[in-house]
Order: sequence, then structure tokens, then C-alpha cells
Amino acid sequence: MPKFWVSPSQVARFYFHECDRYLRYRSASKEQRALDDIPKFEVDRSLLTRAVLEGGSAWEERLLDRHLAGRVLVADGNGARPDRRHSADRTLELLATAGPGQVIYQPTLVAPKTFYDRYGIDAALVSFTDCHPDLVMVEEGDDGIELRVVDAKASEMMKLSHRIQVGLYSILLEHVVAEL
Repeated sequence: MPKFWVSPSQVARFYFHECDRYLRYRSASKEQRALDDIPKFEVDRSLLTRAVLEGGSAWEERLLDRHLAGRVLVADGNGARPDRRHSADRTLELLATAGPGQVIYQPTLVAPKTFYDRYGIDAALVSFTDCHPDLVMVEEGDDGIELRVVDAKASEMMKLSHRIQVGLYSILLEHVVAEL
């Protein structure tokens, strides 16, 4: 069991906050938290946070209906589309079969061993959680199919933290595709 779990969004928030303690506290496993006397993490359930999250979900629904209609591949299910995710296995199927112009919405990327090996990450110490980029665009490039990760934000401003998150998703996607 790894001592720490990280995700692209946590790494991005680390750069946003510029706080080593934040990353350590947020990524420590339950067992590591107990060993280090790290306080229990409480989810922010404030009205403001709920409103921001609900607004983001509504915006994603509009994005899917208005801009990506007819070409977006959404995971099956009964809940709201922003709450659904493709399984890791289904994501691999879609990456192998999606054609130019199609968009994979909320795939699941699992960091393969090659990712850990390439960046010298000890998976017994730090592991990446399953990752869920908002969109993977499938496009025809000069040399064949190209994949592009897009983080769907309602804001026009692209913060450094967003760029870091998309960059990490892209690196993970590259390793997943190489394994595939």
C-alpha cells in the first residue's frame, strides 16, 4: 500500500498554493495520516462550494449538448453526465477505436509501470490515483490519429495550475497509449 496518493489535480493545486504541507496532507494515505498525526481531511460542503460545483456541472452539460453533440462518447449510466466516467477497460477500447472528430468524455487513465519507471517514481511510496481528464479529442494529424487532452473550464483564463493538470494528463495518456 503506497504511503501517498497523488493526482494531476492535486499536483496542480500544489503549484497553485505553493505549499509543500498542503500536498503532503492531501496525498497521505489513511495509514500515513495516522503515523504522521495529520488531521482528518474534511470535504468543503459550503453553499459556495456546492454552487461552484453545480455551476461547473451545468456548464459541462451545455458543452456536451451545444458544442460536442453527436460526437462525444459519454459513459453509460443513469446519473448526470458529469457524474459518469468510463471504466479503465472501456477507455482502452475507446482509445483503440474512436475516430477523428470523436471526443471521449471523462475517460479513466491508470498510470502504467512505464510511467513510474520513466520518471523514477517509487510506486511503493507514491502512486497516482485513477485519473479522469474531462475530454480526450481524437483528431486526424499529419501522421495519423492524434489525441489531445482538454480540461473543460467555464472560464476563458488558463491558469498555470490548469496547464500543469493537462500536462500530466497528457503524459499519462502517452504512456497508456504506448502500453495499448
